[in-house]
Amino acid sequence: MDTLIYTRELRSLGIDVFFEKENIHSTESSGELMLTLMAAFAESESETMSENIKWGKRRRYEQGITGSISLNNMYGFRQSKGIVTVVEDEAELVRRIYKDFIDGYSYGEIAERLTAEGVPTRMPGASWAKTTVQHIIRNEKYCGDCLFQKAYIESPITHRHVRNNGELPKYLVEDCLPAIVDKETWKLAQAVAARHTPHKQASNERYPFTGKLFCGVCGKPYCYYHYTTTNKQPLAAYRCMSRKTQSAVEVPGQTYTSPRKATFNRNASPELIAYRERYCKLPKERPMLCTDVRIPTDLPQKAFCRAWNLIVAKKLRYQATLRSTVDNAEDILVRYRAEEMCLLIDEIGKLAEFSYPLMLKTLDRVVVNTNGKLTFIFQSGIKITV
Repeated sequence: MDTLIYTRELRSLGIDVFFEKENIHSTESSGELMLTLMAAFAESESETMSENIKWGKRRRYEQGITGSISLNNMYGFRQSKGIVTVVEDEAELVRRIYKDFIDGYSYGEIAERLTAEGVPTRMPGASWAKTTVQHIIRNEKYCGDCLFQKAYIESPITHRHVRNNGELPKYLVEDCLPAIVDKETWKLAQAVAARHTPHKQASNERYPFTGKLFCGVCGKPYCYYHYTTTNKQPLAAYRCMSRKTQSAVEVPGQTYTSPRKATFNRNASPELIAYRERYCKLPKERPMLCTDVRIPTDLPQKAFCRAWNLIVAKKLRYQATLRSTVDNAEDILVRYRAEEMCLLIDEIGKLAEFSYPLMLKTLDRVVVNTNGKLTFIFQSGIKITV
């Protein structure tokens, strides 16, 4: 088809193309007909050949024949003359990436830590990116399996590769490669990855509860909110994100009165306060909205410590609950977190200060109640309100 398109374009410019083997001139009317027929035959032959090749590949996939595996310079593997071997120093780093990810660190945090430590990538001069870490986490080859036909060629004419989202069957061949991580670790990593919401802002050590706080009324996340008082004193707090979209939800049965402006001045003079009391209009009472709740930025850290210490103080009760979860829960991640938390209660004990790694390992989310209290929901299923 490309030949026909370009030949017609040249003919429109008055340029003749002569096909010596077929003895065809593109400027002649008979030449146009012959070229059209030949192009149609060539396209049909190309499609037939493509279907035959696809058929052969699918039969090999069904039979578990893995000779066509291409590792594309994957980190941790080397491939030479069809033989795949594990590079042990790179494999250790892959195992560390899986451990950090299961411990709660995001793709971006892992990439930043590797870059800061100067860990080399496979490409000289390149730095670690979160997409690289994500590829390592999501690739089944690291547990020894291989999933074929993740993508396919849409058309033999365009040769455009398209991701297979169920249009064609996929073929999983197990234990066809040397495994770097065991199956249990890989399944745990996939369970953690499934909890990640696309485009969701991940927490970090500076803002540990970003993406963790949720409104108990409308269910939307809380965001870090900067504001200033009337004397230009900068403050910060967590508030429901519905404030930005003006979609706040009323709190049933509760009212709210905005504070007087005088209360926003830390060093307001008595004269200023008296003037406002006399001449400024009193704020009117109105139905309370979920955006009226403000959480001080240091409250979640302190509340997490109180919630954890409460669990430790009653550890016999909570450890019994956790052991029951390990025995009965169907979710592999919930079972793992329950078993891990049961051990952490004894290992760490009570907290004197906030621990970011512990929060990542144990906490699922925090629900903000209208009374300002926080409900901590742990990944093991335990709920504590403080």
